[in-house]
Amino acid sequence: MSANASVQAKLGLSEADNEVTNVEIAVEMLAGSEPLAEGATYADVAAFVRGCLADWVNRAPANWPTVFRGLISP
Repeated sequence: MSANASVQAKLGLSEADNEVTNVEIAVEMLAGSEPLAEGATYADVAAFVRGCLADWVNRAPANWPTVFRGLISP
């Protein structure tokens, strides 16, 4: 997830937290219940969430990548 590392830092998300926690915080930012970090945009947050989902789908076992491909397709 090196591509997401710079976006994660821009969003003010901690590298010490696990991915799931950071995605939860990012989703809360998209919902408006968590403030955006200074200089971050909703597009940055959406890119971070999408990148995490893509990473998870691509690492899924068996046919799960096929089942969830729609979550990460443009």
